[in-house]
Amino acid sequence: MLGIVIVNSSNEILHSFGNSGFVDHVQSLVCHNLVEITSTNKFYSSSSGISSCESSVNKDAAYVAKVGKCDDSALLDMILPLLAMYQSKKDASDNEYSFVYGDNCKYFFEEYDPSHFIIGIAGETYSENEVEQLVFNVKHLLEFYYGPFIHFLRADLSSVKRKKNRVEKRVNALIQQVDQGILKYPMLNINALLANADHFRGYTTFFRKIVQEIGNSIGACRCLFVSGGQILASASTRTKHNIPLYDLIDPTDINNLILLSQMLENSNNKDEGSTRKRLQHHIEQVWVHFPKAGHRRQLVNAFLFSLTGEIDLICVSAVDHGKEIHVLSDLVDLLETSESVTHAAPFVDKCANLVEMICRDLAHFIPKYACKEGQLVFLENSQRTVTLIKNLWGRLRLEILRPSTEDIRMSRKPSMMTLWSSSQSPMSTIHRWSSTASLFSSVSSQQSSSVIKEMEPDTLKTILPVQTHAMIKHFQRQLRFVLNELCLHSMISAKLDKFKMAENGMQKAMDKNSNKSLVPLFNATARHLFDSASIAPVKLGYDMLGYVFYRLDAPFNLSSYPDAFARLFLHAQSSPILSELTIVRLESGHLFVQIMGKAPENTSNSSKRVKKPTTPKDASVFDVPVSCCAVFPEIVNTQLAIKQTMDLASKFNLRVDKIMLMFE
Repeated sequence: MLGIVIVNSSNEILHSFGNSGFVDHVQSLVCHNLVEITSTNKFYSSSSGISSCESSVNKDAAYVAKVGKCDDSALLDMILPLLAMYQSKKDASDNEYSFVYGDNCKYFFEEYDPSHFIIGIAGETYSENEVEQLVFNVKHLLEFYYGPFIHFLRADLSSVKRKKNRVEKRVNALIQQVDQGILKYPMLNINALLANADHFRGYTTFFRKIVQEIGNSIGACRCLFVSGGQILASASTRTKHNIPLYDLIDPTDINNLILLSQMLENSNNKDEGSTRKRLQHHIEQVWVHFPKAGHRRQLVNAFLFSLTGEIDLICVSAVDHGKEIHVLSDLVDLLETSESVTHAAPFVDKCANLVEMICRDLAHFIPKYACKEGQLVFLENSQRTVTLIKNLWGRLRLEILRPSTEDIRMSRKPSMMTLWSSSQSPMSTIHRWSSTASLFSSVSSQQSSSVIKEMEPDTLKTILPVQTHAMIKHFQRQLRFVLNELCLHSMISAKLDKFKMAENGMQKAMDKNSNKSLVPLFNATARHLFDSASIAPVKLGYDMLGYVFYRLDAPFNLSSYPDAFARLFLHAQSSPILSELTIVRLESGHLFVQIMGKAPENTSNSSKRVKKPTTPKDASVFDVPVSCCAVFPEIVNTQLAIKQTMDLASKFNLRVDKIMLMFE
């Protein structure tokens, strides 16, 4: 059983996904509840001795089975008591707890924002690492597609509807990967580059010319060149003080861009006779994070083109009205933290500065395009919108700064109080057993054997009045409507202007540079360029059965292993490593070896480019930022296994140094 549920603070399920075992489990709760309800009623038999109530139960159960999908009401009754329990335990503890166990299931909780939770539900056969990594992947996916518009999932907004289908496809694919035990750690795989590095390095000049031509048309941009789910190179219009792509954009977002390209590639062409399903030219707007800017979330244009028979191009550029969109997004996010604010004055000052910036930018806004998907309400009269924002903020500001007349004793956050309302549901896990203390234990993701200490006595905490929270929510709602219209107008502008200019720029560069030296790149049957069999352990002359190599200073990995070892390598990459050398004899008898080099200094908060050091050829693998793990047959000597793992890490490290230069 494996499932994912996204729930908001209003006790509404926004998304639910799961395999067949998960659906069957939820259906069993419905049937069990129906039987419990009827067992407490009096049965009046007819002359034939058949109870009409029992017949009704059978019909309801048959209907649930026929539908074949989760009953959200039953699912909600199952998770709300657990979510409330998790939240109360977390608030009462100094440690961060993520897992709750009960009913032969494990529940992993992750906060998307203060109003939304992502819950992973899994049976005993799935490891904590798998469930945790699945939930984190889903969280990044929601941030990538929805951003601040997750609040509009239940609304009929076009900006959200277009993305829901893609989210559902990707999450279902992730669940299937976990089911099959082949979920991989989210890094940028460069198997094809390592196998054909010299070949692709010869095309970097051509890639730069394409990007410069596109940049001449639409301005500053970054372009990714991908194929078969792997990144081949990246180029930028910026030539001075350039930050590499993998340092500029969160690697998880880069992965999501590549997977988006794959998804469109597979859905746009159904010709079974083609050697490759071509990606049609496409435009998307997504939310990506910039680590160098404090991991700030920004909306960007993503133009996707089929460059050749084997290579796709993803062009990332700034959106129109970007300043207004990002300031509004920052303000909405800041207001989400109102419940955790301890000092009102600094919080109000930050909000006031953002409100002032928004009003100044919107005051002279004039829509350039008509909106076919719905009339622009807020942007049609920007002066009226500015007045509305100022009035709402003025009243809210006074409410937040109003002196509190009393301290309210509370033992949990007010936003979670509604979660307790369903704890006595007939189908809730807590209702079905009398003693919850012995059935559920919350455990840390770092130490699964820890038991949460009992909640301490009520703590004294001052909170904002209910009416102030209501005013904040109303203000946020109006800001999101304005933000939605800005994004909608930006999308229209991108479709009608930037996308066509980028397409023309790309075609112009292709026409200028189509010569005989590029024929292999344009050949749709050049599958040999992407054959990574040459980096299999046996081809490299090693006795290992499989390996994973990755850099600690860049999100690149190289891997070659049978699917049977996928769970092992996922655990190795997602778990903290405390020693330079780890040797484990597995239950199967295989030998596992992992080496950990020197971790790089943390430079995520710096806006300046940090030059990647060139590794000396005689440097020890323990002195360079690499990690490598490998699995060997049980007959292989331990010292030989260590030597081969270190040799592989050293060899790959020198080659990846050169590959990193291909990413601008």
